[in-house]
Amino acid sequence: MSDAVHGVDLTTYAQLMTRLASGQPRDSVLTGAGLDEQSWTEVEKACGLRLAKAAQQGQTHVLLEFERAVAVAQSNCPPPEPSHSLEIYAAMVARIEQGMTPMNVCAHFGLNLRQFFELQQAWTRRIVSEPEIGRNFRGMVEGGKASS
Repeated sequence: MSDAVHGVDLTTYAQLMTRLASGQPRDSVLTGAGLDEQSWTEVEKACGLRLAKAAQQGQTHVLLEFERAVAVAQSNCPPPEPSHSLEIYAAMVARIEQGMTPMNVCAHFGLNLRQFFELQQAWTRRIVSEPEIGRNFRGMVEGGKASS
């Protein structure tokens, strides 16, 4: 992908954006890319315009390349730290599997949907990469369903 701004093309933008979204320290991410706040703002604007223009003009190859770059960057980022314990997440999943709506489950546990999705992402990456956590999680979910 071309059209680099401050040396940042869309692929690099996807990597930086993903690292920032994963909670990595903003200063170190930007500094490591040779950027400051002002240049990052210019990069965000230019890349946003580039993606919007590609969407308007039907340049799906640009959008797909960007989407792939984000997916690769996400797979290379360490998983975010979960905001709640595995036990709480398992209890939430057990209730959802029993038919309670995610909105009601979130309300019960004091979370909004965005927070639940972030919790889900954090634990899912750990569950997939560490089979023992996955087994413990499944056992907790089943146990939570049995006790309700």
